[in-house]
Amino acid sequence: MARRNERGLELTFDKKGKRWKKIIDGKAVYFGRGNGVSDRESYKAALKQYRIFVAQRNLGVASAERRYAAYQGKELPPFPGKELMAMVDAKAGEGAFQKMAQRGIIESFNKLMAELAEFRQMFPNIAMPTLATQGTLVVLPDANTTGATTYGEMLDVFLTFQQGRREKRKFIEAQKEQGKKIDETSGQGLSADRIRTIEDYSAKLKDHFGDRAFDGSEKSATAFLEEWKRESETLLHSGKIGVNSYNERMKIASQFVEWLHTNLHLPALPRNKKALCAKIQYKATAKAIPVETIRQLWSVADDREKAWIALALGAGFYAKDISDLRHTEIIDGFIVRERSKTGVKVCHKLWAITADLIAKASNSDNRVFVGKNGETLVHHDSKHRVDLVARAWTSLCRRAGVKGYAFSNLRDTSATLVEKKFPALTDKFLSHVDNRIATLYIDNSGIDHRLDEVVDYLDTMYDLK
Repeated sequence: MARRNERGLELTFDKKGKRWKKIIDGKAVYFGRGNGVSDRESYKAALKQYRIFVAQRNLGVASAERRYAAYQGKELPPFPGKELMAMVDAKAGEGAFQKMAQRGIIESFNKLMAELAEFRQMFPNIAMPTLATQGTLVVLPDANTTGATTYGEMLDVFLTFQQGRREKRKFIEAQKEQGKKIDETSGQGLSADRIRTIEDYSAKLKDHFGDRAFDGSEKSATAFLEEWKRESETLLHSGKIGVNSYNERMKIASQFVEWLHTNLHLPALPRNKKALCAKIQYKATAKAIPVETIRQLWSVADDREKAWIALALGAGFYAKDISDLRHTEIIDGFIVRERSKTGVKVCHKLWAITADLIAKASNSDNRVFVGKNGETLVHHDSKHRVDLVARAWTSLCRRAGVKGYAFSNLRDTSATLVEKKFPALTDKFLSHVDNRIATLYIDNSGIDHRLDEVVDYLDTMYDLK
């Protein structure tokens, strides 16, 4: 239990965990250990880490301790003013900062200047990354200068980097809400689901390795992965976790080690990393729904539910895809959009009945469908993921007397039919990533008609009226 803060300190001491903490965005963030609220040295060290953390979040870069690399030890130029440009790669110019502001990395140019000046006064010997590809600040590391000495502290920096990616995704989503067209690719920011998963499993890693010394060696990283793999296997074999949880534990550990290597905290990746972090393969959960059962559900569904069923069957949509669909992405009888999960361009011909149902059931000017109170169909409340499509599906199945199927099984059903008739187009229909080199030479502008025959075939197979 945390001791009540009665001394006017910026941080609170968690007596049970013997750590200094701060509640940020409703969550406890820890900044180092100590021997009690009277331990002034540990408080000063924790306060420094806290201020670095705040600076990282405010400036939206991966590591606030690498600022001013080119100007370390020199006087700051006056603020505000174009002298700031001299501190950045000469090729960057003012346009780079404008792009950064447009992408949500900084709130405004003036605010950046003020924050840089304040940060420089607090930490005169800390380095700064220079610049930038595609308008995004990137780290130019010269060594492990984060000051972190334990795995727990490195995990804090890693998590802050991931939270920055989430902020980028939130900016993109906000721009789309305003009706702006955003060109994006796979991996551009993190969804709310993904950042929660990373936070959860990073916390588990920190609980296990938090006080373990980090020496930046390949040997240490190998031992880290080996021990985590052994613990994960023990939990799996005892039945305390399932295969999905095991795979996610190893995925986050692998991602953390790769992040260490990319940012020069680790000279080389463990040579057997692929084997150490390998996923357990298990039987696919795809499950096709009999066509007669689909028609039974259809006969009971209202227009809104029918529209969602038609999108799942005719365009391979998940609930999240339905939630994200916007009116601007429906063009001349086609859905033309980039799927947020994969960044793959989607181009599906709409069934005539789907277009009619969308016209009847749409309840928003921007997104095609929203909840009764204007909320997105798939979103997060303070603790949980809320899926209004899944809730409606459960209600529909209950009314129709159907059991044993999830909404995603509609997509599985169409994928099964497409695979039997048009196997070369199954991935295209499902909007999976195409890793062929040939994609670099294909003009993806305009409407892609390759799936028209597939969509017409599915329309005939289901014959929904």
